[in-house]
Amino acid sequence: MLSVGVAGGGIGGLSCAIHLARAAHDVTILEQKSSYTEANSGGGINLTPNALRCLSVLLGEDTLRSIVDESDTGYVRRHSDGAVVNTVASTPRGMAHRQDILLALLEAAKACGVKILYGVTVEGFYEDSDSVQLAGSCTRAFDLLIGGDGINSRVRTVMFSPRSLEAAPTGARTFLVTVPEQAMLAHESTAELYEHGKRPFEHWLGPERVIIAWTMTRRRVHHLQFCDFNADWAVGEIGHDKRWSRRVDDMTALRERWQDFAEGIRRILDLAFDCVEWRIAEVPELPTWSTPGGRIVLIGDAAHAIAPFAGQGACMALEDATVLGLLLARNVSKGDVVQTVRTYETLRRPRIDTMRRIVHANTQAYSALNVDGSVFFGRHAQPTVGGDDSTPWTTERQMGWITSYDAFAEVAGLQQIEVLQKTRVPPMA
Repeated sequence: MLSVGVAGGGIGGLSCAIHLARAAHDVTILEQKSSYTEANSGGGINLTPNALRCLSVLLGEDTLRSIVDESDTGYVRRHSDGAVVNTVASTPRGMAHRQDILLALLEAAKACGVKILYGVTVEGFYEDSDSVQLAGSCTRAFDLLIGGDGINSRVRTVMFSPRSLEAAPTGARTFLVTVPEQAMLAHESTAELYEHGKRPFEHWLGPERVIIAWTMTRRRVHHLQFCDFNADWAVGEIGHDKRWSRRVDDMTALRERWQDFAEGIRRILDLAFDCVEWRIAEVPELPTWSTPGGRIVLIGDAAHAIAPFAGQGACMALEDATVLGLLLARNVSKGDVVQTVRTYETLRRPRIDTMRRIVHANTQAYSALNVDGSVFFGRHAQPTVGGDDSTPWTTERQMGWITSYDAFAEVAGLQQIEVLQKTRVPPMA
């Protein structure tokens, strides 16, 4: 049995902790916040099949279905009049509120014996060949420390100190807007969006701007993510504050910026009293995700926070957590930890590198957008997943590569290779 500390109780941290606890490891989550509250849980998240496979095992099908709105189709709307100009078919995906996913994972973690310490920040650590000792207010010792503490990861900061590998803004911003059902149904233009949004999700495409929208049926609200790739107009900079989001009460500038969108969108912004402004940032490519001693390893945004313009942030964290958790669940002893950590990075890094290229290509395409969705989402585009990812992620081939990934099959395939290597008959002399 391993003693494992998990810094950060977000989606990635909780998921990895569940896998480890189910394998009879002793797991403690170190969460810097005082509780799981709505205020610190973000908004809606996209869950494509690669992530749903992970959540299905972690939560069970019944629980998952109770908190996720499912769809196998995306609708593309023209910004100026709201006309549906294209339909993007996909394997079933889910849209959910981050808080609902977090609370479900929290219950699953508690059920399998994961211990959670609140109000704890990793201030430092000392690593030797056998363990990692935390420094500061928390002085616990573990066989392994997993850094799942997000884009502003303290674990990453300490790992690479004095070198600075902190997140940096991209220049893009997303504004999260939520409108209750009653307000949405009060006018024909917004009522149509509310009802149509029950088949999530919808893309609105406009010059330098994109909206992702869907109806959260279980919460009875319409949720919109207004993505602006040229957000210099936004006032009230957060400055050097590492909290990349803030609540905005004055909606005047946002309403003016989106005045060229259809009536339904304009009305939604008039109905909204406030929004959450999210400055999009990325973590630079790290030379490694683990320490030389192999007793500290990063997952999710702590390792590779990328702009959200493929809808895969939470999905990649779930994949990381599943692969690392399954590898560590294979009767791993204390002496096997270092090699297991190296194997995790070997398996995961190529996929993350390709995802980064896809996201950057999407960002470039969206930033220069001046055409309607029927062109941008053309089915005849032929992206090259492993090479020049210069076409949008929503083309069918690109989406197929993203969503077909199976973290469980990844680890199972590795096990099969290991068995073959052990049973290989040596050549005759």
